[in-house]
Amino acid sequence: MVLPLAKSVSDHTPCKIRIDSKVPKATLFRYNNYWAQLLGFFDTVATAWFSNSCSSSNTRNISIKLKSLRAALKKWQSNQSSITILIKHCNLVISLLDDLEEYRPLFLQEQNFRTIIQSQLQKLLGYQHSYWTQRYTEKLVTLGDGNTKFFHARATRTKILFQCYFTNNSF
Repeated sequence: MVLPLAKSVSDHTPCKIRIDSKVPKATLFRYNNYWAQLLGFFDTVATAWFSNSCSSSNTRNISIKLKSLRAALKKWQSNQSSITILIKHCNLVISLLDDLEEYRPLFLQEQNFRTIIQSQLQKLLGYQHSYWTQRYTEKLVTLGDGNTKFFHARATRTKILFQCYFTNNSF
């Protein structure tokens, strides 16, 4: 669709072109490496993979199984909490316990709770590190690693993640 715009200075009429498409966009499915470490992942995979497929062709059976697996993993993933939000919540709880400790000594249960939260935070930071390492590798393969803005931005991002991960790793 071509929309003429108002003439501002020149005698030329600027036009705005709008191109619509009726082709639906496919939702992109990406497997995350850290999923294998989460509870329920292997049960979801086994259930989806061993579901009945009634085709006489082996290639058709595999195609059906892969589509079923993709749908099951998408559903499973939607029920998982966001790693970023969980990390934020863990940091908040640890901060609150640290602030409380400034006013009085923590009870044994509070100390144990902080230890559990810290170990959970380490696990979540490991998942996040795995996620960003995987994404960096995908982009590196498609875009290359030359002297590009992309490469320098990713290298800086990776460096910051490593610093955050190892700084938070020492309790």
